[in-house]
Amino acid sequence: MSRALRWILFACCCVIFSGDVRADGRSREENQCRKDAQRANRTCESACRVELNTALGTCSSRDPSCVRDCRIAHRACDKSARESLNTCRDACEPALRAARTACRTECACERGDCPKNRCFRECVNSALVADFVCKQSCLDEFLLNPEAQANLEQCKETKRACLTACGVAAGGGD
Repeated sequence: MSRALRWILFACCCVIFSGDVRADGRSREENQCRKDAQRANRTCESACRVELNTALGTCSSRDPSCVRDCRIAHRACDKSARESLNTCRDACEPALRAARTACRTECACERGDCPKNRCFRECVNSALVADFVCKQSCLDEFLLNPEAQANLEQCKETKRACLTACGVAAGGGD
């Protein structure tokens, strides 16, 4: 689905479902419509990605199901190789969550009102910086870890070998 068509669909959906307006200027229906449009976009992108990968596998005269299996295996390998990075980043989250909660209490704001509250924004800024520094430290540690980088490289080599072994698709390469 083209981007223009998605926006037209989104606009129509929002016009049809306009109703009660909330403090942020949007109706509940508009917010739901936006969520539905974004979900439809992700589904469309996912389906298009599958079609693209199948077509690319065919263009390279490889068996598309074999190419798909290689990609799936590579994603699993890559996810495993990045597990230490993701675990480290996940460990940064509780401090930010706790700081936001403390700032909400300190500034006496409700969840929806807090982004517009100067006290909250100033209070939470240092926690956001600390969260960024924490996650950046995780990335630096991961990038400088020879074992983690060797695991990523092994995943790439395994994918290359898998794709090479896929061979010619039935009826392809003529």
